[in-house]
Amino acid sequence: MTAPGCFPGQKPGAHLACLHGPWYRILKRSGIENLRIHDLRHSFASGGLLVGEGLPMIGKLLGHNKVQTTTGSCPEPWCKSLAPGAVTGG
Repeated sequence: MTAPGCFPGQKPGAHLACLHGPWYRILKRSGIENLRIHDLRHSFASGGLLVGEGLPMIGKLLGHNKVQTTTGSCPEPWCKSLAPGAVTGG
């Protein structure tokens, strides 16, 4: 048994496995260009830092097993020191 998906499919109990088609239709209709689904993960992580969440919790929510994965995905030096306790989660 699999966990239910966030985006329901057309058949009862099914979910979308690939969001690329719907995603590009959304972008086209909204007039937004050059936005990847993965960019939303970065926005989510940045938002967590801005409200003071620690990198360990942000990483957990992103599905990372190691905090180094989370810190490594932030190319800017300020990401690691933006929030108090960002690395320790304190």
